[in-house]
Amino acid sequence: MNLNKESLKKFLLFLVVIVFFTFLNFDTYVNTHTKLPNEGIFFEIKPGSSFSSVMNELSKLSIVDESTLFNLYARLTKKAQMIQSGEYHLNPPLTPLHLLDKFVTGDVYLYSLSIIEGTTTKDLINQLLNHKSFNNEKFLKEQLKFKKISGQNNKNIEGIFFPETYLFPKNTPITVILENSHNLLLKILDEEWRLRDHGILIQNPYQALILASIIEKESAIADEREKISGVFHRRLSQEMKLQSDPTVIYGIGDNFDGDIKKEHLRTDTPYNTYTRKGLPPSPISLPGRESIYAALHPSLGNEIYFVSSGSGDGRHIFSETKEQHDIAVSEYVRLQKENSLKKREPLK
Repeated sequence: MNLNKESLKKFLLFLVVIVFFTFLNFDTYVNTHTKLPNEGIFFEIKPGSSFSSVMNELSKLSIVDESTLFNLYARLTKKAQMIQSGEYHLNPPLTPLHLLDKFVTGDVYLYSLSIIEGTTTKDLINQLLNHKSFNNEKFLKEQLKFKKISGQNNKNIEGIFFPETYLFPKNTPITVILENSHNLLLKILDEEWRLRDHGILIQNPYQALILASIIEKESAIADEREKISGVFHRRLSQEMKLQSDPTVIYGIGDNFDGDIKKEHLRTDTPYNTYTRKGLPPSPISLPGRESIYAALHPSLGNEIYFVSSGSGDGRHIFSETKEQHDIAVSEYVRLQKENSLKKREPLK
């Protein structure tokens, strides 16, 4: 009897020692940094993957050792059942515990797409085609699907996406990003339309978007947007042609070589605001919120002309009369010729 008690004590003591050292080993293990290169690595958990298969992959890549301890901890805490699929960027320093938390919270790597103010839908499509996260083969199908969703099947889809930086995980359908961008544009356009100045000639949000797209292309300086808008509003009210070079360039399309000529201004297209009165039939770019605001809040004044200052700072000279405008144009031409001669001068 005493022997049995003594044996039991020894067994329990042995068990305590085993548990103690196992705990020490586990505590050391879970707080030891995983083996990752300085630049980190991308690791993807496929949908439906088991925790065991994920552990096997991590072990093959030598990211984690002692997978048995890790496996045991994940199962005891029931976190093994909570891991989420997706692409993860694993950056050092990262302990096994932090790694598991990353998988459980779904802290996946997010790609970004930046749509720049003043670019066109064609530019956006090229961005998408060249983006490393998208499959080009699926793009045309996605684009057609989006046209149906947005009701733009037989319409120009220029201007209907909002310039912003969008973050998204791998395998996000292109249509999801385009829909998010389109919906954000509609939201902002609606907000700005509700706060528009009363008495302006713009009759609906789409016209505001068209004018905003022209302002976006005409203005390089933020504090000139409303002033440029004022010029266009006054021209519209006086039934003058807008005479905006960017609309002409947009109408030329892929044939434009970067140098606008008098023949371009005389060649009629639906977008030539030198040959046609009023707004063009659609936006000519993707305008930002500031340009949408400017389109609906034109500055007061009498100016109906503007031309580049020619100084290279992006500013314009605004004029009330044709005579003043002609003088400003002459000065612009003089400065352009002067700058051209300087470029041709040989280095001394």
